[in-house]
Amino acid sequence: MKKIINFILFLLIVSSLSFAKDAKTHVYEIDNNGTVKTYKTSCKTVKELLSDLKIKVDDDDIVIPDLDTELKSEGKISIIKVDVKVIEKEVEAPFKTIKKKNKELTHKQSKILIQGVNGKNKVKCKEYYAGDKLIKEEVIHVETLVKPIDQVFEEGTKDVFTNDRGDFTARKAIKMVATAYEAGPRSTGKRPGDKGYGITASGARAKRGTVAVDPRVIPLGTKLYIKSLTPGVPDYGFAIAQDTGGAIKGNKIDLFMDTVWECLQFGRRPVMVYILK
Repeated sequence: MKKIINFILFLLIVSSLSFAKDAKTHVYEIDNNGTVKTYKTSCKTVKELLSDLKIKVDDDDIVIPDLDTELKSEGKISIIKVDVKVIEKEVEAPFKTIKKKNKELTHKQSKILIQGVNGKNKVKCKEYYAGDKLIKEEVIHVETLVKPIDQVFEEGTKDVFTNDRGDFTARKAIKMVATAYEAGPRSTGKRPGDKGYGITASGARAKRGTVAVDPRVIPLGTKLYIKSLTPGVPDYGFAIAQDTGGAIKGNKIDLFMDTVWECLQFGRRPVMVYILK
């Protein structure tokens, strides 16, 4: 009986020794802020291993990999100690820029009404250092010493366009489909000598520079500039909205030409219609 008990005890001791040997399956190199050592461990995570080795890690310290990382068969853990300093310093407080619209100035023009001046603040902050390297800065408190003066300036809203005759200003631009018409029967159904021949809806005599529009879009009497959007085709140029037409609705415009041939040559084309001021 005694031999049996001794044999059982022997098996238990061998088993426990074997288990202890197998449990230490992780081999890790730990770089603790420049001091490097290698350890064998049965711990499951980085946090457990550091705790087991009684290596203290502060909240601001950097641990690579993270504390919750599970250990592999082997690897490396780096601990970077972070020093925290609380400092106060004076810094510039930049002025804000306030922008206003001025319809008398062009888009290319601006005017400063009040010149901005930077102020000054006293800033209390935390600086985080890894060795000699600043890795993060956290502002704790800001005290205003000198208030900045906001800069106020105006920028123009007036459109300025350029053609071969120089610059002109417009208050609006509308993309339209343009056709062409003339005074004869093909366009108006009237012949020379007929009542109203060559006379527009506004009572003016039609000539180059007369255009027909939808008055709901462009009121009669409005001065315009018609810019071609077809490469190689010259602009129609300056015009006045003086006429209407049954087919001219919405963003359509009819440009007066002197001859039927010119109308046929023009056809239907996209144009940009600038409403002049």
